[in-house]
Amino acid sequence: MNLNVTDQSIKVHPKTTYLSPNELTQLRNVETDAVSAGLKRTLPQNTEEEKRELENLYDQLQKQLSKPRIERLAGRAVGQWDPSFKAVRVVRKDGKFGTFGYSAKGEHYLEYYEAMFLLEVNRLQLEYNSRILSIEQSYLLLMGEEKSGKFQEYLVYSHFTRVGYILVKHQNINFPKYQVETPEDCVWAIFEAELQHESVPDYVKKSLYYSKIKQQFDQIRNDIKQQHNKQDHPTADSNGGQDVLMDFANKKAINLKRKAQDDQREYYDNWNRAKRGRYSNTKIFKGSLVDFLKDEVEYKRFKEQFEKFDIVPLTSYADEEDAEDELAEEHGLNISFDVYLHNEGFRKSSPHLPNFRIVILQAEQKFPNHREMYCTYRKQLNAVPLLLVTVNESKQIQAFLYYFS
Repeated sequence: MNLNVTDQSIKVHPKTTYLSPNELTQLRNVETDAVSAGLKRTLPQNTEEEKRELENLYDQLQKQLSKPRIERLAGRAVGQWDPSFKAVRVVRKDGKFGTFGYSAKGEHYLEYYEAMFLLEVNRLQLEYNSRILSIEQSYLLLMGEEKSGKFQEYLVYSHFTRVGYILVKHQNINFPKYQVETPEDCVWAIFEAELQHESVPDYVKKSLYYSKIKQQFDQIRNDIKQQHNKQDHPTADSNGGQDVLMDFANKKAINLKRKAQDDQREYYDNWNRAKRGRYSNTKIFKGSLVDFLKDEVEYKRFKEQFEKFDIVPLTSYADEEDAEDELAEEHGLNISFDVYLHNEGFRKSSPHLPNFRIVILQAEQKFPNHREMYCTYRKQLNAVPLLLVTVNESKQIQAFLYYFS
């Protein structure tokens, strides 16, 4: 093979193009949002106007997807799809994973909505059979091709996580009401058990402070019980003196009532006159004292304001304790997530009672009535407020918070 050496330079064109440093700097923090469609379209189907509008929408979407994007080669965790668990197994961690995933058989796994969220924020690289999946392939793998409630569940999880809440999978277990980390926590836990006439929980008895604080409680209780005997039979103290008994009987004020002001005397005179007339046979005032109060200006204002309210009577199930549990299983909705505030020091290793729980209403479900929400509330072992969330076709989220007394 003969090679001819010449002075002619050959320009090589690589198959992949690379961005310049200036282009990398400009595209580093660029965020792309979805195109806003505005109001609902009312054009007839299969018309020329509809076709032109769809073509413009497709062109805008093509421009959005064709924009060059940059990403770091490092700084992402690596996860592999585990078909036996139907979850993502984290092979390599990068960054903090304190609020994501769960441990099983010595491995760290992610739920499908957690893996999708980390993929969208570019913190996870998902692999399937040693091949890196794209976002579209990850959607199909994690949420499936068939229509289900997973999409609404993921939208709710993604929205609340982005605004700062901590969402974990719902666990209907008996959470301890107090985290006994200090002696004050132990004192409050014992106080509540005494006030509710209940036994002290086991997690409080196992704390380091329980035995010492329990002895202090017993000592104080004994001192209070023996206080009466000490007053009846004073004993000499260690210095040879006597216990001083305070006599408050002779120190009471003669009249603790506040004198009526000049502008209130007329009111008290009318009150006394009505009171005397109520219990006499005279014709001064023969009605009730309540009727006398109804003539006051404050009462009339309150009555006018009260009549503006719409009073909706609700059925009470307080006397049907046995039937409530059956109703809760039959008419209750499914609870999806437990929600915690980010500034309360949440730790997944030692979870506590959530601030509220989320119930997701599917698209085909009707809005629940009070009975269904009450039955859902009764499902909880530790009752907290419920947040009912609906997702419409345009991916808008509406939430309604329910409190039960």
